[in-house]
Amino acid sequence: MPTEDPSTGRDAFDPVGALQPGRSDARNLLTLWFIRKSHYGILAIGLSLVAVSRHLDDHDVSWGDPTALATEVGAPAAGLLLGLAIRVTTSFVGLLMTYPLVREYDIALAPRGGWAPWLSVVLDRLNIGRSFRSLRWSHHVRHEAMVRMQPSGGWLSRLDPMFDLVNITLWVIAVGLTIGTM
Repeated sequence: MPTEDPSTGRDAFDPVGALQPGRSDARNLLTLWFIRKSHYGILAIGLSLVAVSRHLDDHDVSWGDPTALATEVGAPAAGLLLGLAIRVTTSFVGLLMTYPLVREYDIALAPRGGWAPWLSVVLDRLNIGRSFRSLRWSHHVRHEAMVRMQPSGGWLSRLDPMFDLVNITLWVIAVGLTIGTM
């Protein structure tokens, strides 16, 4: 995947190497990216709901009744829980999506000895998969995925900054509501 850059003599990164051939991996990566990116706005909405509900509802929570406690705490915090669930799920699915790339990647290191050498291989592959996942979230790899998705890649490239704008706006509102209800 890395190639030497003649101007600097250092390894240069080729974003194409972080994607599998064809459009399907690019489509899956971008779909997962936009789902992952939506969690910021959902967390902001959840924080707003918690702040407003705490201000409007001044109930005494019945700590002895688990159903009442779950209803009292769970309903306003549903947005926070959904945002966290989206983040965790997309991280795990993103890791699973790197598995074919990890299997192709040749680890040219001598295997470690010890009582479980297979475990070192599994852990090394897991770390490489996490690295590929982080690499695939980068702008350059997502841009390459959008290029592969032409002609729809053009509007997808405009969707990314719109998500940023909506998420920032929602967070400004959430912080304002939180501070305003204290």
